[in-house]
Parts: sequence; C-alpha cells; structure tokens
Amino acid sequence: KRLPDVSRILHYRNMPHIEMWMQCATQLTKSIQQVIEFAKMVPGFMKLSQDDQIVLLKSASFELVVVRMSRLIDLSSNSVLFDDFYLPFDVFVTGNTEEMRLVSQIFEFAKNLAELKLSDSQLALYQALILLNSDRYNLRGTMEIARLHDALLQALRHELNKTHRLPAKGE
Repeated sequence: KRLPDVSRILHYRNMPHIEMWMQCATQLTKSIQQVIEFAKMVPGFMKLSQDDQIVLLKSASFELVVVRMSRLIDLSSNSVLFDDFYLPFDVFVTGNTEEMRLVSQIFEFAKNLAELKLSDSQLALYQALILLNSDRYNLRGTMEIARLHDALLQALRHELNKTHRLPAKGE
C-alpha cells in the first residue's frame, strides 16, 4: 500500500463544499454504471420484464453502491479509495448535520461490511439479493423475482458456511 499523498488530501480538505459533492457525484455515476453492468450478469435478471429491471435498478442502485464501497475501505487507515488514492474519512466531514449523518451512516455500514471480509462471490451474491428484492414498489413479476431471490439466498448461505461460522445461541 502506498503512503498517503498529503498534497492531494489537503487539496480535498480545502476544496469548496459544492465542488467536493460534484466529485462525489462523478464517482457515484461511475459506480451506478458498474451496478448496471453487474445486474446484467445476475442470472435471471435479463429475463425479467424491462419495466421490472428498471424498477429494481432504480430502487437498489444506491444500496448497491454503498455495498460496493465496502471493497474500497482501508480499515487500518480509516480511509476510502476515492478516484485513485485513499482519502481519510474525515475529509468528507461537513458542517451540515443531516448531511453528516448520511455520510457517517454510509461509511459506518461500508466499514462494518468490510470487516466481515466476504469473498468476492459472497459479496456478489449479497448484492444480487439486494437487487432482486420482490418487495420493491411497482414490480409486476414478483413471483419470479422472489424465486430468483430464494435461489440466491440459498447460494449465499452455502458460500457463507464455507468461511463464516454460524453464531451460537444468544450471539
């Protein structure tokens, strides 16, 4: 791992708030494009109606981006890969309470997920489960989506049993 690039970190720390959000929006756009490409590879997704595909993608995209972010977290330095280098979480701190609550919750979830040290296949199955949620509003093919979801859940359980022990009673 490379040492932190102090000049780039300072650049982001001193960046005007709106410009930082524009940078985040650019990264978010790239991530959503990756989510769409991922969805196309999920077994059964492309066989769903186009309307259901759109509903599922629209309703799950942000959640999936946050899950994908867990792979960009460096737990040892409390930083996230942003563009092509690691930025400490505190670079994203703002004075806006609501905004800060959202940012903190996103980072906290991504860190917690990173701490699970899921394999690539486990994380992909988890993402597919989030995508194929038959409870999303305005879906038509809920039975087929639920069937796909159940198959993915079984596959994820199987994969998790290989590397993660089940919690004992009371844990």
